[in-house]
Amino acid sequence: MITETLFITLTDIEERVAEFDANINPKQLRYPSLTCQDMYTRELLGDPLYFDVLEKFDNGTLNNQEEILVDFIKQHLIARICERSLMNIHNRITNKGVQNGNSDFSQPSTDSNLFRTMNVYKHDAEFYERRLKKFIDNNIDDFPLYEADSDDIKPQNSPDDIDFFMI
Repeated sequence: MITETLFITLTDIEERVAEFDANINPKQLRYPSLTCQDMYTRELLGDPLYFDVLEKFDNGTLNNQEEILVDFIKQHLIARICERSLMNIHNRITNKGVQNGNSDFSQPSTDSNLFRTMNVYKHDAEFYERRLKKFIDNNIDDFPLYEADSDDIKPQNSPDDIDFFMI
């Protein structure tokens, strides 16, 4: 089940990532945001903790430790969304197929530069994911649902990604 509640907003991304242009259409980030949260955050926390923290976040009832956890979640999510959304921003799906974005004052990035930038964000995300897991491990008494049984998704490392560069 993918939830519509997001831990981050476009404003969160704009405030933390200087490279993001303020004229990006929020619709371009909606799908990558939902997908990244479901694919990565849910996998990191496991269903019991993920849905518990998400509900408290949505209701504004987080305790201090959960607020710190959400800060770690935001950092990793922003990096993952930047990684995943670059392709969506670079290319557009139109009635003529996949098109490369272009304007009078800019040129699209080369595939090599695009993949290199995506990889930088991927490594940032992995760094914050390690910090998030270490925070939970160091405060496991505050997050008993992390070790709770689940019939669906149990906590684990991020899904395997394949790194590649085009040079």
